[in-house]
Amino acid sequence: MKRNFAKIILVLLLVFTLGGCELTGDKTNNEIITRRYVDVENITIVDFQNLIEEVITKVERSVIGVTHKNNNNPISVGSGVVYRQQVVLKDPSKGEEAEGNIDHYVYRAVTNRHVIQDDRNRTFQVYAYMGYDDEEVKATVIGMDPKVDIAVIEFKYSKHIMPIKFAEIDSADPSKQIKKGSFGIAIGNPDGYKYFGSATLGIISAPIRYMEDDSNGDGIVDFYGEYIQHDVAINPGNSGGGLFNIKGELIGINTLKLVSNNIEGMGFAIPADIVAKIVFEYIETGQQIVRPKLGVTGIEVKSITPAVSEANNLKPIPEGINYGIYVTDLVQGGSVYGSGVEKDDIILTFDGMPIKYTYELMAIMSNLVDYSVGDVVEITYYSRATGQIKTVEITLKASE
Repeated sequence: MKRNFAKIILVLLLVFTLGGCELTGDKTNNEIITRRYVDVENITIVDFQNLIEEVITKVERSVIGVTHKNNNNPISVGSGVVYRQQVVLKDPSKGEEAEGNIDHYVYRAVTNRHVIQDDRNRTFQVYAYMGYDDEEVKATVIGMDPKVDIAVIEFKYSKHIMPIKFAEIDSADPSKQIKKGSFGIAIGNPDGYKYFGSATLGIISAPIRYMEDDSNGDGIVDFYGEYIQHDVAINPGNSGGGLFNIKGELIGINTLKLVSNNIEGMGFAIPADIVAKIVFEYIETGQQIVRPKLGVTGIEVKSITPAVSEANNLKPIPEGINYGIYVTDLVQGGSVYGSGVEKDDIILTFDGMPIKYTYELMAIMSNLVDYSVGDVVEITYYSRATGQIKTVEITLKASE
């Protein structure tokens, strides 16, 4: 499947330097609903402005510039977010409290993989740029995710930078969920270092969106990612920069936006829980990133038309079944292989979730947060052999 760039362009937020409504109901109910969530009598514009200013002041120096060069010629410019600091002492026996005993700091920052790779997936020299001091230092690539657009760099610097705090996100806990309509603050370097450290404000448009991706640049969709959709202004150069909540916690890493004559204000960030999982459990430990996969080839029941059915020699869809994955083939040794599911069966649910869209299931299985290799999950499927809906448990296996 190839991307169609004719009408909508997915823009990676990277600067390339080479080649250039009201609630319905009566007034009383509206007042009750409003007061339930916000004590409007105690909130002022000045309070809100002060809060935003404080948050930006708290986190802005944690967002750096990241430059990718080849033989000292800049290829691209993006952003990065410092999340870890190590103090190196001149005399370890004295401790860092001793005056003048700090020699330097070692920092690690998260950025986007596409910031530190060219269009052929090559990495040359990477530099960290501290715009507030106008200083650039060499950086080392610690690791990256081959699918999710995340990478980690390390650099030494003589001055103190406060690492950011990751927001605690838990889809199962309402108090730790990212909410539609909540505020977001983006900090990054739109259009390069001329506008270093720019801050913009907006809202979360949708806590979860699933989008296709061509992770290896061959023009074929090979991955579905999970993103936060927001309307915070971001532009090329914001790639790898932070999306923060009004507590100053990192809720996402800005990565791309949609660009079209008919579209405005559609930016996307990789959620912080996914970033943290990749960074701390895989890249920091050196553990190989492996993702589970169902191991089936199939077609969404929703997308099966008479023409699709005839072209693929499909059997009729049983009455009453209007969602699921019609199995056209099974991968030998895959998660579903040997479970009882056969060709022409229809997988209906995965871990209790109705499978309405395959991309949603693929994204959830690939984000490393919800499922891992070795997890046991229950699936239901329509069996052609028996004409019945069956339930089986499968053990998730690694994708090849």
